[in-house]
Amino acid sequence: MDLANYVQRRMQVMDLSLKEAAERSGISRQTWHKLMRAEIQEAKVSTLGNL
Repeated sequence: MDLANYVQRRMQVMDLSLKEAAERSGISRQTWHKLMRAEIQEAKVSTLGNL
């Protein structure tokens, strides 16, 4: 399973909107959109740790 699919499933399980996920993780909504569309080829470990 790729990262975007995993994150989408976790958000569904946790009943989180993209905005809520961004606020809780401290990651911008723009970065979340890129993660969800798999536009980020390499993510920093610190960013992934916030997911």
